[in-house]
Amino acid sequence: MLLFGCDMDVRATAGIVGRALGMRLEELRNDQLGVAFDAEDPAGGFIFVSENTRRFDESDEEHHRVDASRPEEPTRVYVHATSRADAIVAALTDAGLRLHDRAPWPPADEQLADAAWKRLLLDLRDRGWEVTLTGPAAPLQLEGRLPSGQSFFYHCRYDTCSLGIGGEDPVSRPDWEGEQVVDGGEYAASYIEPDNAVRILLALHADWKLDFGNSRR
Repeated sequence: MLLFGCDMDVRATAGIVGRALGMRLEELRNDQLGVAFDAEDPAGGFIFVSENTRRFDESDEEHHRVDASRPEEPTRVYVHATSRADAIVAALTDAGLRLHDRAPWPPADEQLADAAWKRLLLDLRDRGWEVTLTGPAAPLQLEGRLPSGQSFFYHCRYDTCSLGIGGEDPVSRPDWEGEQVVDGGEYAASYIEPDNAVRILLALHADWKLDFGNSRR
């Protein structure tokens, strides 16, 4: 994410940005934003030029997050999810815009979590699990089939992780269900670290295997 400020008005700034980046920005009209311009970055990102008004931040959580770095200039330029940030920074600063904020997108913690889930899911699949991450947080959800073939649904929300196995529907009517409270407060399970989530999943699976083995004796 890149945030620039410019001393020119919105229309003039949009022209500067378009010429600097070699793209055409489309004009938008919005009752709250007034006149604004946007364009898609050829590398897959998004560019937005608007007046520097607080109303815009109040309607968008991510923009509100960078409010402390708000440009003082009357116009700001927001560049989101681009893979060519260095080139854009060079082009727009050469054109006279001032860079006020630069942060990774997705945020660094999300990138770390994504990398962890790729590693953990691969490991589970190597162990024979059929598993899909259907919700990364609030709630965290995994579902699929155990190495032994039973369907399962794993769900972490608020302060508890639960595992349902088998039955007509492992989500609502499992044959077996176990749960574990996660230390750390009311929302510890909703935003649980991937490695801890899988550790609890495997512990609950071990509980199920013990109960399943005992029920067959």
